[in-house]
Amino acid sequence: MKHLGLVVAICGLGFASAQAAPMTIDFDTANGGVPSVAGNIAGTEFTDFGLTIGLNPSDASSTLALFESNCGPDFPVSCTGNDGDLASGATFGTSPQGRVVIINEGTDANPNDDPSGGSFIFSFARPVTFLLPRS
Repeated sequence: MKHLGLVVAICGLGFASAQAAPMTIDFDTANGGVPSVAGNIAGTEFTDFGLTIGLNPSDASSTLALFESNCGPDFPVSCTGNDGDLASGATFGTSPQGRVVIINEGTDANPNDDPSGGSFIFSFARPVTFLLPRS
């Protein structure tokens, strides 16, 4: 049951720090404005935005990763790890989500969500207020 292993694929965080304008971290852009790529990450790729991501996996061999959810039938790209259950797009009734943070099963460079699950730890460099998306 994949949905029990991964509670949420984090698609983007919208927040405002106490002294800054609102921003969205979408995981498509990493430090220095460089486009991120799918695969294992250390969790420090977004420190320019004041965010460090940690992991408390249920399976000690699991890693933190970015999964390219713009894959499968709506895109010319196959889903990594032969794992289409995190794909986004019209076929799945969603807008394209781009890269999402997942708990990767093991250390394989082709991200595949871990059915054992775990917890993400989001550490912010300064106080933040989370904003609900506007519809």
